[in-house]
Amino acid sequence: KNFHNEPKLACMKLAKPRCMLKPYLRTIADKIKSLRRKRRVSQLEVAQRSRISPRYYQEIEAARVNMTIATLIKLARAFQVKVQTIVADLPRPNE
Repeated sequence: KNFHNEPKLACMKLAKPRCMLKPYLRTIADKIKSLRRKRRVSQLEVAQRSRISPRYYQEIEAARVNMTIATLIKLARAFQVKVQTIVADLPRPNE
């Protein structure tokens, strides 16, 4: 037995493919876009307040990136809301 491969295989089995994350990313992206529009601010303004690049912010709103929790916290602070406000409506996982 090759014991070095076992942890790697276990991680591969647990990892979700990006396509399975898409509904979650889309829900978060829509919420972030909604918060921005309600406040009538530009993407550039939110990016600057969050201290992330404007391009990365565009990718977040387009649901093309899986942002870190740190970025989610930065965005929540920029919008002056709790993180829970952004992730409240996530779809339930199919189990």
